[in-house]
Amino acid sequence: MASIEWDPAWETGIPAIDKQHKNLVDHVGRLLDAVMEGQTEIDIENSLFYLAQYTDFHFRDEEEIMVETHYPLLDEHRANHKAMRDQVAMMVRLHVREPQALTADLVKFMHNWIINHVGTMDKGLAEHIRSAQTR
Repeated sequence: MASIEWDPAWETGIPAIDKQHKNLVDHVGRLLDAVMEGQTEIDIENSLFYLAQYTDFHFRDEEEIMVETHYPLLDEHRANHKAMRDQVAMMVRLHVREPQALTADLVKFMHNWIINHVGTMDKGLAEHIRSAQTR
């Protein structure tokens, strides 16, 4: 069982976005489990690489929706996504360079960032999307 689990309080009410968020949280949990349980370097690497790819996919998807709906906070949201992309890239580089350096604290930081981002920025985006759909 993942040490990090989805909480329905994090839902935005936009099914496609919520599905992607659940997938992100699930994979952060898997990565944290892999690190904490001392799984093989290849297992941790696979989890980390998948998470990096999925994070990029999710952010591109969200940003496309923001452009389509003329989201007024697009630049701020993109900058926030870039910060997380940079953090994930740093984690990948760190793992490749020194596999033992990827710690549970770094993975928990990633989890906390996702939850904070979903709970604030993405909920605001969801409100905007719902508003744009009713126009």
